[in-house]
Amino acid sequence: ADDCERMARNCEAFVEQLDSAVVAPVPEKANEQHYEVPADFFREVLGRHRKYSSCYWGPETTNLDDAEADALRITCERADLEDGMR
Repeated sequence: ADDCERMARNCEAFVEQLDSAVVAPVPEKANEQHYEVPADFFREVLGRHRKYSSCYWGPETTNLDDAEADALRITCERADLEDGMR
């Protein structure tokens, strides 16, 4: 039981540490590294939409193109976007 309690305390301490951590401690370095990557790399590793921030892998999703499209569809639904809107 002591191990479980110790693990729970460690987990709580870790979450507290994350809550107070800086999200991007050196953003200029991250941006520099990001833009050093050649566009060909993204063509090889990303799907048709070149979406690298997130995807949605539903239970029936089997490929990256569909995961990208599903994420975009969900975003549009949540934002109440419709075809033709500007």
